Amino acid sequence: MPLRVGLVALAAGLLLTPAAAAADSITLLSPSARTSAPPPLVGRPTAGVTAGETRFSGKLRNAERVSVGIDRSGAPVGVVVTQRLTISRPGDFTFLVPAPATRVVAAPGSQAEPGLRDRGIVWQGFASGRRVLAATITLASTSAAVLPLRVSVERRRGAIEVRLRNVARGRFTVTTGSVDPAAVTALLGRLRRDGTTSVVPSSLALPGRSTGHAAITVTAPLRVRGTIVVPGRSPIAVSVVLGAGRPTTEAISVPGGVLPTLDLRVQPLGPAEILPGRRDPAPSLAGLQQVLGRVALAWQYQHFLDSPDPSGPSASVYAYRTVERLQVPVAAGRSTGGGDTLAIVLAAVLGAAALVGGAILWAHL
Repeated sequence: MPLRVGLVALAAGLLLTPAAAAADSITLLSPSARTSAPPPLVGRPTAGVTAGETRFSGKLRNAERVSVGIDRSGAPVGVVVTQRLTISRPGDFTFLVPAPATRVVAAPGSQAEPGLRDRGIVWQGFASGRRVLAATITLASTSAAVLPLRVSVERRRGAIEVRLRNVARGRFTVTTGSVDPAAVTALLGRLRRDGTTSVVPSSLALPGRSTGHAAITVTAPLRVRGTIVVPGRSPIAVSVVLGAGRPTTEAISVPGGVLPTLDLRVQPLGPAEILPGRRDPAPSLAGLQQVLGRVALAWQYQHFLDSPDPSGPSASVYAYRTVERLQVPVAAGRSTGGGDTLAIVLAAVLGAAALVGGAILWAHL
């Protein structure tokens, strides 16, 4: 059974009814829990406007490529997302994908046209069967603050240091106490076999004794692959996991004094890679809650833009690429916002062509 099919088999043995969830049971953190902080991103709040109706048939499959333009220092200068939502069954659909979007266009292969509102991307229409809704979305600069990886490039003692830092952190409130190690082992076995990322109808719990509650901070483990290129030298390959018991920061020394260009692909680890292996000792309750928190936060980062079906299959890849900042001259004229002469814009709209072009290329794959 695929890992993301859900907790169907788990429900029979481990999802307790409210009557059974008494003082001698421990409620565990749901693998599909979400922190209050984004991602997923939100749109601009508009007074008196609600999100509107959400309607679609069957499960929605969500796939996202988050293209991040970075300058020579590693600072993000623009974010463009190509999101592909696949409807599985015939019927009417209408929903909004929250996003601080400044521009949206239909991506290649889309079978409908997206709309842009203050609150996000609007989709509406009828699916006669399987239907693909794909959009390439330029986001406001504020979206860079919640990216999972921070990159810095600095000159240090005759060399260049490229530093990759996992900043995908979140806080959860969990139950503390103690549980039977055998029950933990059985739970982990079922999670590995049946999956961990579907929304379940009641609390996941194990027999045990509760001592209260505590706030925990977890990091979503990230896999980073790609290349660092300096003119005249062989590319330096990057392949590292940040988090999941490993360091959350990786420093890479690049010989010479020329600032390199980076091309990196970042993905949150899946549940099978985060859960302890079959031969590992059973963790304590505190350790188990930490593991479930990592799984939940990694699942959250699979939704940089949200899906109308949060329990449906979802995968996001974050592509970081060095681009050049562009000075964009703007002719004098009237602004649509108030009539003043337009100022000179510094396009941290980066080789917008590079970002959008890369996103469109991915949409063809």
